[in-house]
Amino acid sequence: IFPKPGRYWELTNTKYVQGMAGFLDALNAQFDKGKGRFRIAERFDVVPKPGIANPSGLEDLTVVPAPEGAMALFEFAGALPRAKFFTNWQVNTNDSETLKSLADDSFDPGATVIVSDAISGSPATNAMAGRAEIVSYTPRRIEVKVNAPAAGVLLLNDRFDKDWRATTDGQPVQTLRCNFIMRGVQMPAGEHTVVFEFRPSLK
Repeated sequence: IFPKPGRYWELTNTKYVQGMAGFLDALNAQFDKGKGRFRIAERFDVVPKPGIANPSGLEDLTVVPAPEGAMALFEFAGALPRAKFFTNWQVNTNDSETLKSLADDSFDPGATVIVSDAISGSPATNAMAGRAEIVSYTPRRIEVKVNAPAAGVLLLNDRFDKDWRATTDGQPVQTLRCNFIMRGVQMPAGEHTVVFEFRPSLK
């Protein structure tokens, strides 16, 4: 369903990839449909570690920055951020249809989030952009500050699991499954603090 890695990188907030420096044009042409959102962040070469004349394995190699290096770290400006607030969303409880939509070239994951749970309200397609800032991130607790110009959905680009519980301003809210596999919450307009906590259910 996902023929192009570029869409994977968009949806999973993969901001950096590495490869041969000469692949830059191919990345933009083949994986980003000519939008030009890949750039070289750093060029480097792979060389033997100091004191090793004849390397016999990967552990004997290291990298060194080199302006004309054969390898490169590419930055992808099209990757979704780890946390993003959307005033435009679609509800689709059919997983197969959701996957098709996410893979479609006409779908813009930077403008719309797909929610797999029924939620109330209507999208505000013309609302100003909101802001989401992660202020604390640990393996079991994530805190996000949100400035929402209208009601919408906060997308956290981490994998959904039913044992992740969410609160908005200290009040429990439903943790939504967004973009097929990620987490999110619905919230009203205004400034809010959203906390995700991993609290496994007792069997």
